[in-house]
Parts: sequence; C-alpha cells; structure tokens
Amino acid sequence: MSERRPRRRLIVNADDLGLAAEENAGIVRAVRDGIVRSTSLLVTGEAAAEGVAMVRATGVAVGIGLHLCLTELHPASTPADVASLVGPDGRLRAGVAWLEAPDRARPELARDVAPDVARELEAQLELFEALVGAPPDHLDVHQLLDVVSPTVRRAVHELAARRSLPVRDTSFATHAPSLGAFLARIDRQLGGGSVASRIDARILAARLAGASTGPVRSPDRLELSLSDPATPPTPERAVELIRRLPPGVTELLCHPGEGSPRRRAERRAVGDPAVARAVREEDVELVTFGAVPPEPRSSEARAR
Repeated sequence: MSERRPRRRLIVNADDLGLAAEENAGIVRAVRDGIVRSTSLLVTGEAAAEGVAMVRATGVAVGIGLHLCLTELHPASTPADVASLVGPDGRLRAGVAWLEAPDRARPELARDVAPDVARELEAQLELFEALVGAPPDHLDVHQLLDVVSPTVRRAVHELAARRSLPVRDTSFATHAPSLGAFLARIDRQLGGGSVASRIDARILAARLAGASTGPVRSPDRLELSLSDPATPPTPERAVELIRRLPPGVTELLCHPGEGSPRRRAERRAVGDPAVARAVREEDVELVTFGAVPPEPRSSEARAR
C-alpha cells in the first residue's frame, strides 16, 4: 500500500484586477481557461467595478483580495487627508524613496508619512467593501512596496491583524531567489530612484526584521518565478513549478493581461491546458487564501 503524499495547496493569484480593461480581460481568461482562483483588486483602478463583475460572471469560485496601492493611482482618501502621499496632480507619488525619507534635507521627505499610510490603507479597505459587498479574501501590496518599505509593511500587518485577514507573505525566509531581479524591474517601472535600486536583499531583510507587528496569517511561501524578468514566463515553467511544489500552501504570483507582451505571456503560462493537466496529475489542490490556517505564525515557523 503506497503512502499518501503530503497535501499540497496552490493559490494562483492574479494581481491588478481593476487596473484597466486589458488586465481585467486577461485575468478573466486565466480564471475561465486556466488555474487562477484568486485575484487582487485595485479599488481605485479605472476598471475596478467592471473587474469585479467580470470575475463573478465566470461562475468560478474566485477569492477577491485587496491590492493595496500607495503609488501612481488616485488615493481612496480625499487628497488633503493624505497630503504626504500625493503629488501636485492629486495622485499617489511614484516610487518609494519618499516613504522612507532618505534625504532629510528635502522638506517634502521630512514628514512622518506613517499616519497617512495607515489612513489611506483603511480608506481602500472601506472602498473595497463598498465595491464587492464583502471583506477581502486577503491583503497584498501593489508593486511589493511592503518589501522595500518597513513603513508600509508595518501598516499592512496592523491592518491585517485588526481585521483578521490573511496577507501575502513578503518575508525573506520564504522568498524566491528571483526577488532582486523582481525588485529591479519594479524600480525601472517607477522610473528609478527608489530604495530598491540601492539596497540588496540582505540589507532589506535587516530593515524589515523589526517592521512586522508580530505573526500574521500567510501562506507558507510566495513563488515569484513567473514574474522573474530574467526569464520569459512559459507553460513549461509553470508545469515545472507544479511538479516540484512542496507540501503546504504556496502562493504563485502572476500578472495576466491582454495589453503588454509580458502580461499576455503570463496569462498563457497559467492558462495552458498542460498546466491544468499537471495540477491534476500531481494532485495539487487549487485554493484561495481561505485555505491559510487561522492561527497567525511567524515567517520562520512557516519556513520550517
């Protein structure tokens, strides 16, 4: 009699629902034709309400989380209420250098932004509940700003604990080796100048060590390989990931879409029939963040 394999659960989460019509279309295809069963909503995106309706219209049970955003889009708060976060155009500032105020000689970086960060995150959660009619399935952060900003990481963890919500694991105990390349791509997208361009993973780890408010509810690990800018996302790569999936709950981050070539490639990588076949053959269970254990655990405990 063969031994039963340890249970392996996979959250395939599509970021950026609501950003624009192209992202919505790609995410819906990845849900309908592929293995995406979780998505994260940008509540101030230009197509947020349409995105929610489109995902629900698939008839597939999809967990919808809140993609907390602190860069480039309009704030959910009145701009005057979060003045340290917005630029002259009333939109959230690009980049992250201003969050950590590395140059105190510049007056615009001398403010304590933490209260405004907390206020804006709470406003986005309230807007999510108004749009979706329910609390989010989970919390995560647009462009991984909680990785490069202890201020953001602390605020997200506090919000997650206060609302008893699971949160994406951005600890360094469980990150994929491609984190540096991933952050470098984010830095290029934001026009350079962020702390990501000047701090390597070891320094980031030390800075973030004291930023958490304590254990949080998170998957056991975060898989970034389909978003690694050094390698094109392909169905073959997704199949390999599934074949070597360890026991526990893993989140696979992806950005399917119909706009840019990269987003179309990520949509194909999680939508190919060979990938769904590998999930069945390997007896991997596709889940939402609802599968995360209810007891908060430290990143070290999840890594064991």
